[in-house]
Amino acid sequence: MSRLNVVFFLTIYIALLISAFVLPGTGGDGDSVSHYLYAKHAFDHPELFFNHWAKPLFVLLTSPFAQLGFIGVKIMNVSLSMGAMFILFMLAKYERFKYPLILPLFYLLFPLNLVLMFSGLTEPMFAFFLILAVFFALKKKLILATLLISLLPFIRSEGLIVILVFGAYLVFIKKWRMLPLLLAGHLVYGLAGLVQYDTILWTFTEIPYTDQGGYGHGRLQDFIFKLLYVLGVPLYLMFWLGIVSACRQLIQTRLKSNIESNALVLGLVMAYVSAHSLFWWLGLFHSMGLNRVLIAIGPLLAILSYKGFILVYNAIPVPLAKKIWFAVAVGYALIFPFTSNPAGIKLKDFYLSETQVAMDALAKEMVLTTDSSRLYYHAPYLSVAFNRDPFDSRLSPRTMDSFINGSDAHGALVWDWWFSVKEGGLSLAYLKGHQNLKEVNRVIGENGQPLLVIFEKHSLER
Repeated sequence: MSRLNVVFFLTIYIALLISAFVLPGTGGDGDSVSHYLYAKHAFDHPELFFNHWAKPLFVLLTSPFAQLGFIGVKIMNVSLSMGAMFILFMLAKYERFKYPLILPLFYLLFPLNLVLMFSGLTEPMFAFFLILAVFFALKKKLILATLLISLLPFIRSEGLIVILVFGAYLVFIKKWRMLPLLLAGHLVYGLAGLVQYDTILWTFTEIPYTDQGGYGHGRLQDFIFKLLYVLGVPLYLMFWLGIVSACRQLIQTRLKSNIESNALVLGLVMAYVSAHSLFWWLGLFHSMGLNRVLIAIGPLLAILSYKGFILVYNAIPVPLAKKIWFAVAVGYALIFPFTSNPAGIKLKDFYLSETQVAMDALAKEMVLTTDSSRLYYHAPYLSVAFNRDPFDSRLSPRTMDSFINGSDAHGALVWDWWFSVKEGGLSLAYLKGHQNLKEVNRVIGENGQPLLVIFEKHSLER
């Protein structure tokens, strides 16, 4: 590895680490914060290491970083993203790509990737393990690749999709004897989880999405368009050209060469996007149609975008025109995330939301003015703002009915405009009209609507 390449990666890594400290955002105030909380409190509540929603392997690997606070998981995800970039570079060198640094650069420049690496979400870890497995497969280290693939469902549930595709790949290359290794992750976690559950099959029976419920549904083609907001315009166009390039190479070689870098990559991307498209269209498995789930296959999308870039480059016969294409394509990819295009980065994504800022201010105020020994709430970020363990029922019970209708008059209920309604089913009108509650404070948002409303119990001395 040349000194220039070392400087390239080290400079980007340092810049991203500094950004992680300087930018206060959490990459969302829902799942990002919830995953952090599971990891942070896993040592106090060991059962969290086997929580299927939180993802056991993610909790295990994230928990040491989470002890440093939210900045710890941001450092971890930045490091995993850099790791994925480095693996892409090594893959490009192994495949003898003409411009190996372009591949990791394309991955870095996905607008949504630049945002989510500063979160507590599972996508960056999944992306790292996935591209590492593909790289091992490319180098014919199939045992390592297969074992890594077997662990993916314990980082994100889509790992099951990857297992199916990789299993088909093993059959195609006549390595079907290795298929049992794809169950290694389930076997290990099945045995380890016997401490928490009564069956080795808990990795299947405890999957939280089997009720097939959803938050809604949309059009079958929505995820095709969502790719635009993940990749940005220039890389989105190159991505589709990359699919053409991969298909053409497979046809030309009659599936006899470049299987890993074409058929495997193409198959994984198509299966992943198709699955999410179906889940969203049919309203299955709690699908919300979120763009961010596509970042989990970000390195594979980068490979196809590079193939599209080089397809055009190789098709240009004039050397000067080649240089122009290089400058325009790479230059546009570099500047696009920072343009005002709707698919570009929004500065607010790197900062706390209006509601999170209000929660921080509320936490400081309530410490001084309210008996907050017990807090009832649904918003995950309130646990961060109040520095509370949300899994300790003595401090932060989630059963609102025990507070609203019970005899315990201590503590306060903090209603927020999103989680209390969507997750708790508590409308503000219901709480305001309840005879046992009295409103003691509220925070109004920029739109004039309440962000937070604090309730206490009516005095019992009557």
